Amino acid sequence: MKIGLLPVPHIIIWNFTVNNLDNGMVMENHYFLTRRGAKRFMEKHSDELEQEGYSCSFGGEPLWFW
Repeated sequence: MKIGLLPVPHIIIWNFTVNNLDNGMVMENHYFLTRRGAKRFMEKHSDELEQEGYSCSFGGEPLWFW
């Protein structure tokens, strides 16, 4: 991404989130430096957590180096 004339260096921080379906509260957050690591963690643990009544998701946020 470019802002102005110079590209702004950044990385993506990936996270895996576990939410309680009853009240919508976040129960756990796990952070990863790679999408592959977050996806593997989700594939390994999401089935078990969903059977216990939790919803699981993962996503990413940019970390800008200003």
